[in-house]
Amino acid sequence: MQKLEKHISSKPDSALVYLIKAVQSLGIAFSLAKSEIKGKKARMRLGYMLSLVQILIGTSLYWLIFGIIIKVDTNGVFYPLFLLPGIISWQYFSNLVGDAGVSIETNQWIINKIYFPRVLFPLSKIIPGLVDMLIAFVILLIGVIVLKYPIGIQILLVPAFILIIILSGFSIGAWIASISIKYKDFSRLIPHLMNFGFFLTPIFYPATIIPENLSFILYINPIAFAVEGLRYSFLGTNIPDIKYLFSLIPIFIFLVWGWSNIRKKEKFYADNI
Repeated sequence: MQKLEKHISSKPDSALVYLIKAVQSLGIAFSLAKSEIKGKKARMRLGYMLSLVQILIGTSLYWLIFGIIIKVDTNGVFYPLFLLPGIISWQYFSNLVGDAGVSIETNQWIINKIYFPRVLFPLSKIIPGLVDMLIAFVILLIGVIVLKYPIGIQILLVPAFILIIILSGFSIGAWIASISIKYKDFSRLIPHLMNFGFFLTPIFYPATIIPENLSFILYINPIAFAVEGLRYSFLGTNIPDIKYLFSLIPIFIFLVWGWSNIRKKEKFYADNI
C-alpha cells in the first residue's frame, strides 16, 4: 500500500479537492478490495461457488412457494428465469449496502495509522461481490439460450442496469457509513431495512400486481428499475415504465449526502474511532 500522509486537517477539504484526492488514491480502494477477496477465498473453500449456491437455493425456494404452490403469473416466463434477475441483483445490492455501511467502523485499525480519503472504504466494497454477480448473470444468459428465449438488441442494456445496482448500493452504503460512527447502533438496523426493501421490490412477483395508487413505491426504488430492466434485457419482457427514471433521484441524493458527510467528518472519524 502506498505511503500516505498522516496529518488530517481540522478544516475539511473542498468538494473538488476531496474528489481529486479520492481519484488519486483509487489504488488504495483496489488494494483493500483485493485484500478482502483473498481473505474470503482463504475463509471459504467454496469461494465464488458459495454465492452461486446461495442464489440457487433462494431461487429453488421461491420457485417452490410462488411458482408451484401459489402459481404467480409471470406472463409465460419460466419462473426460475423470472426470479434470477431479481435475486442476483438483490443479493449484490444488500451485501454492498451492508459491507459499505460498516466499512469505516470495521477498518478502525487503519484510521489512525495513515490518511487517505475515508470514502475509499465504502468504495472498496464494490469489487468483491461484483465478480459473483457477473458470473451469476452469465449463468442466467446460458439458461436463456438453452431455453431458447430470443435475445434482442436490448441485451446491450445490461451494463447500464448493473451500474444502477452498483450506484444504489454504494450511495446508500456510503451514507450509512457516514453516520454509523456517531450512531453506532444504526448499522444493526441494516438487515431489517434490507428485509423490508426486499418485499417492496418486484423480485418474486411481477411489478404489474402493484395497484396503480401504490406504484410510486416502485418508481422511487432504483433496484425495482434495475430488476425490471434486466428482465427486459434478458427475457424480452415489457420495457420498464419511463417513470422509473424517478428512482435515479434517490441514488443522487444518497450519493451526495453520504460523500459530503464523509468528507466533512474526516477528523471526527480519527478522533472517535
